[in-house]
Order: sequence, then structure tokens, then C-alpha cells
Amino acid sequence: RKEQALGKVDPGQEQVMEDQVMFTLDMVHTALLTLGPELIHFEVLVQQVHVGLLHAMCQAVVSHASVSIINAFSQILLCIYSFIGTISVCQLEVVLERVMLKMADGKGVLTVEQQEAALEGILDLCRQPGFVHDVFVNCDCRLERGNLFEDMCALISKTAYPLAKGSTGPQHFICQEALLAILQAIAAENKPDAFAPPSPDLELPCFTDVWTPLVNGELLHLREIMGVA
Repeated sequence: RKEQALGKVDPGQEQVMEDQVMFTLDMVHTALLTLGPELIHFEVLVQQVHVGLLHAMCQAVVSHASVSIINAFSQILLCIYSFIGTISVCQLEVVLERVMLKMADGKGVLTVEQQEAALEGILDLCRQPGFVHDVFVNCDCRLERGNLFEDMCALISKTAYPLAKGSTGPQHFICQEALLAILQAIAAENKPDAFAPPSPDLELPCFTDVWTPLVNGELLHLREIMGVA
């Protein structure tokens, strides 16, 4: 107890504790997958997930922030949103603001791999249909809530580009994918078929190069161009 109070924990004991946390998270993940979409019909279980489970998981991932535990934590968050939906956004906001975004920013973690695991968790959520829209509407657009969408975009944008030349790492590519996922989600909300291939009647019948003659100082023959088009 004295060693724990001083922050000195035996490595073997620490590994045992991490294994216990990992086993518990795996069991929780399996239980959520088993319930699936039916979870939302059990109000008591939903309340337990929102209050007891998320609180315990946040304590566990902060105390034992290994890559495997962060990945398991992220998968459970993804299950909670997938199966419970919009009503879980406010609870997820607290978890993301106080835990996930901090780890994704390199705070509270010891290695770059742990930061990458947190960023991958955010990427998975951004790819989930409806998540970006729900976060913006239920958090940023409400006076009593935080600006979770803005904070996610700011963190992802800051981390997407390396500070030094030649120092590109996996965390930069993860953030770039997250930016693309957010842009796709926004475009999908504005236009359902934004990323669908164009219809054949909208394809150009030909291509006319007008820039090369202009660069070379040549005259453009508009009648010929209009005749080709």
C-alpha cells in the first residue's frame, strides 16, 4: 500500500492489473455485441452503461493506458454509440473531452503508440454514420454543452501535419483520414449522393486544352473550340 501511495508499483503486479482490466473490457465488449440494438429497449441497462460503466472505464483507461486497453476502450465507445445512438452523445461528450481527446493530444500517455491508439478510436467514431452530425447538433449547437465538434476538428487538424520536415508518422495519416471522414459526413448530410459517381449524361464529351496555347502566347480560335464542344 505504501508503494502504491508513492506511485511505486511492482511491474509484475501492474501487468496482472492490466490483464484484469483487459479481460473485463473484453467481457463488456462481448456483452454489448450480444445485446446489439436490443440494448436500447432496456432502460435500466442503458442507465448503467451511461453512468456506472463509462465512469469505471474512464478510471481504468487513465490508470492503465496501454495500447490494448485504449483500443478496447475505443471499441466499447463505438458499440455504445452504435447501439444506443443519439441519446448517448452527451455522455460520450464527457468521455471524449476528458479522456480520449487528451490522450490523442499526447497528454496522459507515455508513448506515441498510445496516442495513435486514441486517435484511431476517434477516427472510428468519425466514420460511424451519423456521429459527426449528432455531435455538432447536440453539443456545439447547444449553449449548455461544450464544443466537442470544434475541439475534435482543432485537434485533428493540428496533429494532421508534422511540425518538422520528414517527421511524418502514423498519427499524421490517422488524422488526415479523420479529416476526410468528417468532410464526407458533412457532405453526406448536405447531399445524400454527394460521393456517388456522376450520371453518364453529365460526363464531358471531350477535352479541349485551352491553357497550353495561352501559356505559349498563341491565339485561341473560339469557333473551333465551340465546334468541338
